[in-house]
Amino acid sequence: IGCTIAIGLVMAIPIAMIVIGAEYKNECPIESKIPIYLIVAGSIGVFRNLISLCQRAKKSDNDEGEEEKKQNPVTSILDCFLFAWF
Repeated sequence: IGCTIAIGLVMAIPIAMIVIGAEYKNECPIESKIPIYLIVAGSIGVFRNLISLCQRAKKSDNDEGEEEKKQNPVTSILDCFLFAWF
């Protein structure tokens, strides 16, 4: 349950990215694409964290072992996208 709470707290960063990107979408004097970067990265980050949170909520305490080592392929694809986007 501690990891679930940590994931919930980590959701604040992507949400802040979306809010800041949306707030300054047409107002960035240095580079106009920075707010777009923030919105896209924040949206993908929220989606990825929600997938992870749902996986943890679905997993019961009795299913330890082999299931814990498997990772959702969608999560892996989103991680690769976020790495390339950065």
